[in-house]
Amino acid sequence: MKFEDWATTGQEIIQRANRLAIGREHRFIEPCHVFMGMWEQDKAAMPREAAAGVAAAQTAMTQLATVKGNDGNAFISNPSLKLFEAAKHEADQASTKVGTTHLLLGLLTLDSDPVAKALRNAGIDREVVMEQSKTEALDKYTRNLTELAREGKLDPVIGRDDEIRRVVQVLNRRR
Repeated sequence: MKFEDWATTGQEIIQRANRLAIGREHRFIEPCHVFMGMWEQDKAAMPREAAAGVAAAQTAMTQLATVKGNDGNAFISNPSLKLFEAAKHEADQASTKVGTTHLLLGLLTLDSDPVAKALRNAGIDREVVMEQSKTEALDKYTRNLTELAREGKLDPVIGRDDEIRRVVQVLNRRR
């Protein structure tokens, strides 16, 4: 699998998962490592309920066999390979590069994985992840003016006719 054409966040998640597996002397990068890489790298892009997967991932990691004298390499396990393939498929469907959302969707496709089970038990499914990714983009690139007005954080517009006319003139020039 070529990770070079993944989004930067996707690549960083894989690197974190690899470092985590090596640091715990695990021979393979498992889905629990990938989930913890997602959690550490891009927690804000994940649904709040995803916190339920942290305990499951930590428990799963403690149950993995360790390899003393690991040469600094961790290999991709079959479940992780399935996760990556599903994530790549999701990204291809959306015509984007693989990122956190796609990896989370890929994780949810694993039926017998304890982290995926914990996430599903917490109410996370495809619809929840997709809705989160939509609002994530809105939250990242926009401001909710209605909310700011309710909080009194917007300057009043009444009595500013001259400033408004000037803004309209400037904006009309830039067409």
